[in-house]
Amino acid sequence: MRSEYLVSACSGAAIHVKEGQFITVIDIEGEQVADFFAEAGQNPNEYLSAGVTIDCNESLRLNVGDTIYTNLYRPMFQLVADDVGEHDLIHPCCREEMYEFFYGNGKGHSNCLDHINNSLNRHRTGITPVNLFMCTRIRRDGSISVEAPVSKETKWSSRRLWMCVWGWLRAAYRRADATEESVQQLKLL
Repeated sequence: MRSEYLVSACSGAAIHVKEGQFITVIDIEGEQVADFFAEAGQNPNEYLSAGVTIDCNESLRLNVGDTIYTNLYRPMFQLVADDVGEHDLIHPCCREEMYEFFYGNGKGHSNCLDHINNSLNRHRTGITPVNLFMCTRIRRDGSISVEAPVSKETKWSSRRLWMCVWGWLRAAYRRADATEESVQQLKLL
């Protein structure tokens, strides 16, 4: 049975996905970033790890055929289709402290970490998700820049789940200095 969810701007959605099922995230209008995080269905202490994913795939990029791993080095998802090819694995969820540090407007600022924690009904002090459609450039000197997403009404599919999971998706800001009005909907299948 296929379920469809619309993730409103600056909000999140939590879904339960069984082993063998798949998830497709659709950027409806293009240039939208989505924070994607998951926990193992029976063990909240096992969760999606961008760092372990980088380590196991030996790459800062996700490519079709790659696996997304948990913090315990177990396969969680396999990427089977990707219309974009640009996803960030190095940035943590945006949070009040980040907005305060960079922009001086953190107090009460809508953010990915709070939305995911509210969906989890617990408090993680930090999450490094897969930032779907986020375009981060790493320069030769090691400095980084976050550029406008290259997605244009496109989708990212993760199929062949290796375990039962709870997955969370949040429609995030396309740029850290963007306003809530510039955030668009996502579709989750």
